[in-house]
Amino acid sequence: MPSLPPKPLRCLSIIICTAILSLAVGCSPRTPSTQPQNNTAVTTPKQEPSPAKQAPSPAKPNDTPQVDFPKEIQRITRLLEECTNSNKPSNANNSNITDSVEPNQSKKIDEVWAALKPLLLVKPSDPELIFLTARTLAAKNDLPGAIATLEKMPEGCPEAGPAAGQAAEWMVALGKVPDAEAILVKLIKQYPNAVPALRLLGKLYNAQGRRWEATRILERLIRLGDFTKFELLAIVDPRDYFNDEPIQKAFGETYPDHPYVQFATIRTKLIRNGYAANLETLRTMS
Repeated sequence: MPSLPPKPLRCLSIIICTAILSLAVGCSPRTPSTQPQNNTAVTTPKQEPSPAKQAPSPAKPNDTPQVDFPKEIQRITRLLEECTNSNKPSNANNSNITDSVEPNQSKKIDEVWAALKPLLLVKPSDPELIFLTARTLAAKNDLPGAIATLEKMPEGCPEAGPAAGQAAEWMVALGKVPDAEAILVKLIKQYPNAVPALRLLGKLYNAQGRRWEATRILERLIRLGDFTKFELLAIVDPRDYFNDEPIQKAFGETYPDHPYVQFATIRTKLIRNGYAANLETLRTMS
């Protein structure tokens, strides 16, 4: 067997080995790669959230305009009524439609339009605002735009019925009698006692030469107790027609080839037993 070194030498070698191991292990945790990483992980999150939290706070007060919505609606309505009332005598049959806009009236309409724009940004689907916008476009002589605006009216709201009747009236002014008739028939099914819709529908039937259909509408007006002298006389003798010339003229200009446009011109002769004289015209129409 090999002989072991003396005991003092063995102890000295163990001490040296232990010291070397301790130096090697003690240097590893103090490397500069670990501590800087811990410092950056702590400092960077604290700097980023602080500006992010401060950014939205000044924008919140600017999102909600300082406007009293109901009062502004009332003010705009008064201005619009002043514009429409000032031009009523120029067109008695269609009071909401103007043939020409005076300079003073044009300024008021521009003021109404400028007041409506910010409100529409806040509440674009508000029924009252939609109605006011349509009336303002009509005051600016933009009836197609006014009709298109009323088509955005939410169904089932209280303003839907009056909006439909107003759209039909503007369509009649543009000569779009068939479109107006479709709206009025639907409206009367929902509101059977709607006198303005019944009266306008009766005028449309007469303008198209549909005398007997107009008579049934006039009879409903008489039953409701809301009728004029001319409407009553038209019921007494259906052979005497009750006509609205502006509607008939606008209808003929918009639909010159429509059968009812041609029929309206000869309906009186037909009612008074003039079928033989106008038989050829009827064959052409059919």
